[in-house]
Amino acid sequence: MRPIKSLSLTICFVLAACGPQPKPIVPTPPPATPPAPPVPTAPKAEQAPEPDPWAARADLFKMPPAPSTQKVSLGEVDRFTLPNGLQVIVVPRHSLPSVDLTLAVRAGGNEDPLERIGLAQFTASMLRKGTKKRTADQISDAIDFVGGELEASAGDDATTVSCHARAKDLALCLDLASDVVEHPGFPDKEMGEIRDQLNASVEQSRDNPRALAGEHAANLFYGDDDVRGRPLSKRSIAAIDRQAIEKFHATWYAPNNALLAISGDVDAKALRKRLTATFGAWKKHPVPKRVDRKLPPEHALRVRIVDKPDATQSAIALFGPGIAHASADYHATTLMNYTLGGGVFSSRLMKVVRSEGGKTYGVSSRFTVGRDPGELRVATFTRNSETVETLKLVQDVIGKMREKGPTEDELAAAKGHLIGGYGLRLETPSEIASALLTQELDGLDSHYVEQYPEKMAAVTLADAARAAASHLSPSALVVVGRADDVKPLLANAGFAVDDVVPYADPVSPAERRAIAAEKAKAQAVTGGDADSGRKLLDAALAAKGGAPALQGLKLLAFHGKGTMTMQGQTMPIKIDQWVVPGRGNREELSVGPMKIVKVLDGQKGFMKQGDRLMEMPPQVAGKAARGLWRQADLILLHATEPGVKVRGLPPVSENGATLDVLEVIAADGDVTRLFLDSKTHLLTRLTYKTEEAESREEFADYRPESGIAVARTMKASLGDAVKIEVTFDSVEVNKPIPPNLFDR
Repeated sequence: MRPIKSLSLTICFVLAACGPQPKPIVPTPPPATPPAPPVPTAPKAEQAPEPDPWAARADLFKMPPAPSTQKVSLGEVDRFTLPNGLQVIVVPRHSLPSVDLTLAVRAGGNEDPLERIGLAQFTASMLRKGTKKRTADQISDAIDFVGGELEASAGDDATTVSCHARAKDLALCLDLASDVVEHPGFPDKEMGEIRDQLNASVEQSRDNPRALAGEHAANLFYGDDDVRGRPLSKRSIAAIDRQAIEKFHATWYAPNNALLAISGDVDAKALRKRLTATFGAWKKHPVPKRVDRKLPPEHALRVRIVDKPDATQSAIALFGPGIAHASADYHATTLMNYTLGGGVFSSRLMKVVRSEGGKTYGVSSRFTVGRDPGELRVATFTRNSETVETLKLVQDVIGKMREKGPTEDELAAAKGHLIGGYGLRLETPSEIASALLTQELDGLDSHYVEQYPEKMAAVTLADAARAAASHLSPSALVVVGRADDVKPLLANAGFAVDDVVPYADPVSPAERRAIAAEKAKAQAVTGGDADSGRKLLDAALAAKGGAPALQGLKLLAFHGKGTMTMQGQTMPIKIDQWVVPGRGNREELSVGPMKIVKVLDGQKGFMKQGDRLMEMPPQVAGKAARGLWRQADLILLHATEPGVKVRGLPPVSENGATLDVLEVIAADGDVTRLFLDSKTHLLTRLTYKTEEAESREEFADYRPESGIAVARTMKASLGDAVKIEVTFDSVEVNKPIPPNLFDR
């Protein structure tokens, strides 16, 4: 459950402003002339301290009266089940002419296969991309026309489709929701956009040290064989195809495995008949028994450093065993955690680590709860040099809470906040319906929502102390920071570091091992394959102009125009590129009025769009360097470098032509496959695998430029996501390097 923001700080400021203020101190003006030496006098009696101006106003600081602990009245709520097993919750309210609908299928990320993490979310995102009778645009047009909203997403335990509209458009909401859930089309042409969005979320996590720390801590805590320990990755996204999506939908999407909550200006009695007509054709079928996921076996603290060489701060994440939402001590644990780190500025962690220790701007703790037991999460950040001191403060606060629990005043304050703010979370019909839906999905008591304040008020100091003793045992520690700085500090403080992982590598050890195995296999080149590869390379180098000509390259410049297709839209583009072998390059891409500049200079670089300048993170700079290494005019020369291997593969026939196939294996195992015209020996296609998909570049219309054969047309694609076609009307070889080429 998401904590409500604390009002305690605001209240303190208001009370202080309203109360009597102490008189200001008026400074004594300096004397006009130097004072005379003091004359000794008899000692005076000690002056009595000035009276405390706040002493008579202690009433301002008294704890407000405890909120009412009576049950919450939810008003009219209607529940029934359709003949096909679909459970329905109706919260009729007529104050506003609007309706909210949420259809929840009891299957989410916890049902993902280990090799396809993200399948539940991919499936949910595809629901709006077309059905058997509607395209994605038709779905959007229909809901936009009535000013409504239709969304689909997947959490850990459930996939939800929600619709909001005016009451008079309820029929459309029902029609659209039932159509996307029962009859999705999963069109291939729409999958690229969803894949892009999911891959972008992976990139965002890598660029967010705190999010990355959380992902690694989950992996360290749950392990690699539990889906909760496997975060979304580009490798898992690439493994998701249409067949996997259809299978997930056919397996889990059934009315007898779903709940429907409707709230707002509706007639509950009339609605039953309408729902039967709308969802009656949705046939029930057996669904697999869901896995009851347990907590991992107890183990000593495991420590992982995620190395981010450019980091000046450390992101710290501590994970430990948590509880399920339906646990008997849920209420006691929630109150205890509010005191520990869930109460924002009023929590112990914030007081000790931020206010008193001055180590961070923020530190928090929370318990993730759902149908299955979740985990305790403690998170903060600090300077690399302060990592150990900050960590010790956090551990000390947790240890003291585990030993004695909260104080009576702390427990009273937590109750005042959580009970007092509870009604604010149930103000609207949709909030009531959402709470009841969560109650059902998490397997809670049928009176949980109504009895929440009463159960919270009944928690004793002993209950909170027992919760602290039982649920505050972190067993996984992750620090995202500069390993050269952080690792010695942890070692000197007695923390045994289990492993150090580069921040750009996959979180999952299984994925890292799989990638290493693939690279090792690629590097195992037999003698015959190596010989044929060398012959193909020699022929290609000769056709290109010869190794000496390529070695003499100082500058390559390309200027051209073409089109870029992305997410179904084709746009005209203009490209200018300068390549300085051995140093870097500059690319300028213009798409309409927008201009994007990317510059790589050695191991560093930047990107610029308009006035916005962004330094390249090491991961992005590494990708840019790899792209320059395999650039079509340079890769043949790079293939002759020490440590690089080549492999000849059987030729392929395409469109009546025969293509020789040459693999170039970099020293780190990265593989690029070259397709060479068997007659001219010129490069016609280049492919390589990225985390997202297979990248493909095609070349044609070769012309001699200063003794080097250079292609004048290029087509490039990254899976189904982006396609580029360019014709270069100007190519420059070994012209003077512009003096400001690498400037910002």
